[in-house]
Amino acid sequence: MINTKGGPNNIFSGAWTDDYIRAPGNAAWRAKQIPFAVGDLLWVREGWCHFPENAPDGMGEVVYYRADNGNDSRTSKEVMQKNGVAWQPSIFMPRWASRLTLKVTNVRSQRVQEICEPDAKAEGVEPIDRQKDEKLSHAHRIDLAGTLSHALAFEQLWDSLNEERGFGWDVNPWVAAYTFEVHHCNVDEFDRGAA
Repeated sequence: MINTKGGPNNIFSGAWTDDYIRAPGNAAWRAKQIPFAVGDLLWVREGWCHFPENAPDGMGEVVYYRADNGNDSRTSKEVMQKNGVAWQPSIFMPRWASRLTLKVTNVRSQRVQEICEPDAKAEGVEPIDRQKDEKLSHAHRIDLAGTLSHALAFEQLWDSLNEERGFGWDVNPWVAAYTFEVHHCNVDEFDRGAA
């Protein structure tokens, strides 16, 4: 789900038919309903910590990212304690500390159930063996025996995040599907041509 612009007549309000939303003549209207457009730059937030310039061990100012190998080791925890530094959640990462920039290359309006296997894989979910998934009926498991599915994993992830809010997989809400390029630089460096 995305947070959309507009009020009760926006694309995601349920007031419009699928044919109307998909009509080629409504492309400009659809674009106004979606927060990001082709060419927009998004900066990625991740778990991080910041050693200030005046850190006691003389390391100088540096930012570490929790996703990097070894940054959650006992040694790094001891160094962090010594310097009074702690891991910060991604929601608190300031723009200046980001190291990844996403450049939007495509935006599509679609129903969530229209996700294809390659797109579900690109979402980063681990595939589920349909035969071993106990949430599926026995007959369904036999029909699909031994096949791995990223789309099924995405469906389960979607429901875990959205079902209680009333936007579960079975509701099949409209979503904005984004394709982007990943650039390994800060968004402000990208603006200056570093990418």
